[in-house]
Amino acid sequence: EIVGADDVRFDPFTLVSHATDATDWRLHLPLAVVTPSTEPQVGPLLAALAELDLRAIPRGAGTGLTGGAVPLRRDCVVVNTEKLDWLEPVTEQRL
Repeated sequence: EIVGADDVRFDPFTLVSHATDATDWRLHLPLAVVTPSTEPQVGPLLAALAELDLRAIPRGAGTGLTGGAVPLRRDCVVVNTEKLDWLEPVTEQRL
């Protein structure tokens, strides 16, 4: 509902292509890949994932060499930020 059905992917090709970054570590497939189109979708998306007790893995182009875009657990959802060209500063908020 937050990003629309077209921006939530479960197909095998998308899951496999988001299971690693340039490290080529393949520990787990993500449960899903979500691609927000606008910055205001990011906060509610992360809150919804937390409410479902899922971990969010931020991913830009997947070129990182440190494993930062690699799901380390089975309960991870990759949040692909490739459509976003600008994010407002992030602030911590305790729930």
